[in-house]
Amino acid sequence: DGYPVYTRKACTDVAYLACAQFLLSDDTRGRIFPQFATHNA
Repeated sequence: DGYPVYTRKACTDVAYLACAQFLLSDDTRGRIFPQFATHNA
């Protein structure tokens, strides 16, 4: 319990994009420097 486990790829993709959008937002600019990688190429 308490862990976000997605059973559909579409849900995983939406969650990834939402997190990426936040990490690249004005709220985090200059505070963190996100880098992205994937093994799902």
